[in-house]
Amino acid sequence: MKIEKNKKREYFIGKKKALIFVIMTIFLCRAICGNNKVEAAVCERIPKLSCKEIKMNVNARKKLKIRQIQQDAKVKWSSSDKNIVKVTRNGKVIAKKRGKAIIKIIVKQKVTRTVLKCTVTVE
Repeated sequence: MKIEKNKKREYFIGKKKALIFVIMTIFLCRAICGNNKVEAAVCERIPKLSCKEIKMNVNARKKLKIRQIQQDAKVKWSSSDKNIVKVTRNGKVIAKKRGKAIIKIIVKQKVTRTVLKCTVTVE
């Protein structure tokens, strides 16, 4: 594509070349933001946990929330020590006895798989 210069020092592109340039730009934008498989890889946001550390008393309850998650994402919650901390499939943390445990959350979206962790200390 050659850009030409006229007598008034204005730059212009021929009509055919400009049309080709516009069409290529549209296809590129559709590939990035359209309803293609490329969209999922580019536009997926990384999920984040509401807090990374929690201090709780025995028999206390707290709900963990995941932000920036897609509606069709699959979430799996687990506890490193179920005698200290129990976690439900909705993210509700229940402190059972004193100690320290790690809550591990696996979030599977269309393309990405993210592992989130939260350290729970029960006093």
